This record gives sequence, structure tokens and C-alpha cells, in this order.
Amino acid sequence: MGVDVEWRDPEGFFPDGDPDLDWFTVTTAEHVASLGRQWVKDHMDEFHVATQEFLTTGLNVSLQDYLEARRRRFLYVRTMDELLEQDGLLLTPTVASEGWLADGRLSSDAVVHGLAPEVYSTAVQNVTGNPAISLPFGTLATGLPFGLQVTAAHYHDYRLLDIAQLFEAAHPWERTAPGFEGLETILDEA
Repeated sequence: MGVDVEWRDPEGFFPDGDPDLDWFTVTTAEHVASLGRQWVKDHMDEFHVATQEFLTTGLNVSLQDYLEARRRRFLYVRTMDELLEQDGLLLTPTVASEGWLADGRLSSDAVVHGLAPEVYSTAVQNVTGNPAISLPFGTLATGLPFGLQVTAAHYHDYRLLDIAQLFEAAHPWERTAPGFEGLETILDEA
């Protein structure tokens, strides 16, 4: 696309904390608060094991930990504002994993079903409110697809949509996964 690219190692981006951990602290506590602590406790056995783990974390977040995580959010927003300024973009993998099992576990010896929180690459955007878009970017050597997440400055959603449109025009996206019929084919046969 004819723009300068600067490689930045993730270490040191956020010296005041960890947005991934703070997002998890804040969100789990807020989910429990919105559902009601007692209701969550009364209905815990009705949830999927991954949801149970999520809500259990929220039940155990202290008020002090919650408030500290919320306060650090402002530092994360400042860091992203300084990094992106008005015309910068942050490019990251959509998911930080080379794949997982169909039930969501990263490995067959994993106990909890569902993806581990550390594979998601959206915590920074969730905490700071920066807009982001995920673009299909190719396949790994294993044949699994992977994506590129593009993050922009606040209120620059339009730039992300423009980039996605340009990228799709240059690299048309597959309409169906290899080996599967597309919805159009199935509907035409009906």
C-alpha cells in the first residue's frame, strides 16, 4: 500500500500494566455485577465450563483490583493515542495461536474447554476503545487460515473500512472454505 512500516516489539508498550489482564479483571467483575453475584452463584452449574471459569474469576476480583485496573485504562488510552497519533495504524495477528481443536482447547491435554484468554488479540482495543478490523490474510503451512488485525486512532473507523475495501480488491477473499460448497451453490440446488 506504499506506506512506511516500523516493527515494534510488544514488550514495553504498556509499562504501567497489562491490558490483557486488566481487561479480564474488569470484564469478569462487570459480568458478575450485571448478572448479580447471588444469581451467578445459584446458576453456576448451568454454565459451560469456560463460562464457569470466567464468572468464577469475576466473583474473586476485589474492589481494589477492579479500581486499579480501571485506572490503568487511562494510561493505555494515552499510550495508544501517542502511538497512533492521527494517521498511524497498528498491525497485529487476529488471534495469537497457530490453531486449536474443534472444541476450543489449544491442546488435547487442556482441561478447560474454550480458547485461553491470552490468544485473543483484542484486549487492547476493548480496553482503549480504538477501532479495529480483522482481514483474512492467508493460510499457515498447516492450511489453517489466519487474519491480520488493523487498529486505528479513535474515530478513524472509516480508514479501516477503506483499507479493508482496498485490500479485498487487491486480494479477493475466498467465499467458502476449501473443500466446502458455498451457500450460493446449496441454495441454487434447492
